[in-house]
Amino acid sequence: MTVLDRRQALSDTQLGLVLGLVTVCIWGAYLAMNRFGTASGLTMADLTLLRFGPAMLILGPWLLRHDPANLAGIGWPRGILFALILGPSFMYLAVGGYYFSPLAHGAVFQPSGLIISGLVLGTVILGETIRPTQIIGLVVIISGLALVAGPNLFRGGNHAWLGDLLFFTAGSSWGLFTALAKRWAVQPLAATAVISVLSGVVFVPFFLLTDTFDRILALPLPSLVSQVLVQGVLSGLIATITFTRTAQLIGAGRASAFPALVPGIAILIGVPITGEWPTTMQVVGIAVVVVGLLTSIGFLSRRRRRA
Repeated sequence: MTVLDRRQALSDTQLGLVLGLVTVCIWGAYLAMNRFGTASGLTMADLTLLRFGPAMLILGPWLLRHDPANLAGIGWPRGILFALILGPSFMYLAVGGYYFSPLAHGAVFQPSGLIISGLVLGTVILGETIRPTQIIGLVVIISGLALVAGPNLFRGGNHAWLGDLLFFTAGSSWGLFTALAKRWAVQPLAATAVISVLSGVVFVPFFLLTDTFDRILALPLPSLVSQVLVQGVLSGLIATITFTRTAQLIGAGRASAFPALVPGIAILIGVPITGEWPTTMQVVGIAVVVVGLLTSIGFLSRRRRRA
C-alpha cells in the first residue's frame, strides 16, 4: 500500500466516524421527538406515517428515474426484504416495546441488540474479525447504558420481558440491514429510497383506511413541522443513508457501536424540548458509553500505539 493509499484509507475512516456521529445525533433527536409526540397524543400509527409518508414523497420521484422496474438495481427480492426489516414492522417493534417495558429498558436493550447483532452478523455474513477491544468496548458500553437507564432498568411489570424482546429485535433489525447492505454493496441512497417507497406504498393506504389525521393535525404548526422534519426527513431518510455509508467505510461491527450514544444524545436534546434534565448518574453513564465506544472502534488503542 502506498503512502497515498494509506492517507485515503485514513480519510475513509475519518469520514465513517463523522457520518456515524451524524447518524446518532439524528437518532437522538428522533427519540426525543418520539417522547414529545406521544406526550402530545400521537399514536404508534401516527409516528409511522410521519416517518414513511414524507420520505416516500421525497424519494419516490428519484426512484422513478432510476430503474424502478428493478428498484434502482437492488432487485425486488432484496428490496422487499429491506422493507420488511426496516419498514413499518420496525417502527411497531421499536415503539411497541414501551407498552410492556419502561423507557429505561428501551434505552438499553435496543442499542444492545444493534451492537451485538452487528458484531455477530459482521462476522457471519461479512467475515469481519471480532477484536478483543470490541468485546471490552461492548461490556463498557452496556455498563454505561445501565447507568443511563438508572434504577428503572430493574423495574417492570410481569410482561417487561416481552417489551425487552421487542426492543432487542428492533435493534437487531438494524444490525441485519447493515450487514446485508454492505454484503450486497447496496448504494445507501438506493436502499433508503426502496425502504421508504415500499413502506409508504403499503402503510399510507392502510392508515387512510383505518385511521384519521385528527391527532396529527391537532398539533401546533411548529410541532407538526418539527415532527415531519425529524421523523420523515432526518430519521427516515438522511440517517439511513449516513449509517449505511458508515458501515461501508468502517465495517458493520464497528459501526454498530455508535447507536450506544443515542440514549445520551436523546437525553441532552430532550432538555430544551421536554424540560427534563439528566441526573448525575446519567451524565456519568453517558461518559462511560463514550469511553466504551472509543474502545470498541479502536480509537484508544490507536492513540496508545502512536504514543
